[in-house]
Amino acid sequence: MAATGRAGARRKGAILVAPGRAGAMGRKSVSRRTRDPLTIAVRFLARGDRSTQQVTAFLSHHGYRPQAIRATQRTLERLGYLNDEAAALRLAQARLRRRPMGRIALIQVLTTRAFPKDVAESAVHLAYDGITEQAVAARFLRSLPSRFKDPVREVRRRAALLATRGFPEDLIEPLLISGLSDQGQS
Repeated sequence: MAATGRAGARRKGAILVAPGRAGAMGRKSVSRRTRDPLTIAVRFLARGDRSTQQVTAFLSHHGYRPQAIRATQRTLERLGYLNDEAAALRLAQARLRRRPMGRIALIQVLTTRAFPKDVAESAVHLAYDGITEQAVAARFLRSLPSRFKDPVREVRRRAALLATRGFPEDLIEPLLISGLSDQGQS
């Protein structure tokens, strides 16, 4: 049962919602304090890089009309705050540094974050500029500590880790074989 607060408004969690003000289809009502969608969108973008689709969904969820959302998008694009290509590239580069992964997995991460497929592919191509998947996988393998004394078990573990990071199988096998020969020589 909802508690009542000022002037008959229902308290829903920590937010006061006026009677009949909850938006249809699960939308939140537009705040009385901040009716400007540009301010809301800038605050949302201040938390991190977002795609145009994410900003659209966020504003729509908060009850803004499509006309206001389009106007806000145009303003944000004109000011340089909303640029799918630049945001996708920054996210791809940061993700590649923090958690090395194959190209296909990185494209999947970006498309999951609502970037268009062509923008995601372009960003991954630019993020991988000058380096190969093999070099990224080799760097990742060098960063891993050994867990098992049995070399066969260790190779299986490393192959599984590379596979979960989205590296293709045709890259994993030769990389691990060359790693075994390097271990045998040292």
